[in-house]
Amino acid sequence: VVLAFNTPLIVNTARGNLMQLFTFWPDRPKAKYYLLTAAVMLPSLVISFILSDVDFLVSITGSFAGIFIEFVIPAFLVWGGRQATAVAGVNAAKNPFKCLLSAKVWIFFIWAWCVFAFVANLLDLVVGE
Repeated sequence: VVLAFNTPLIVNTARGNLMQLFTFWPDRPKAKYYLLTAAVMLPSLVISFILSDVDFLVSITGSFAGIFIEFVIPAFLVWGGRQATAVAGVNAAKNPFKCLLSAKVWIFFIWAWCVFAFVANLLDLVVGE
């Protein structure tokens, strides 16, 4: 059931991103649409035919990919953005909309939490319930 609801969301988002990224066949948008839809759906279909336990796949994509998408990547973006503004000479202390959690320690706390969550998910998969 989870895959039935997640697949359209993932396919639509990935296909839209790929359509913006790849500019081939500008005169044949329907062919490009169907080709990229098949390219996005093919890995899921192959994996679902190979694996007998799709719950394992859902738990991996939900736990490990979720950690990176929700925490690791945004923390790196914030860290990189702060470094870029520091190099550009922008003073964040003068910003009236500055976040209360804008200290660098919070980024490291998020990364530490991600390591903990990653290890906890890994142990849950290895040891079991």
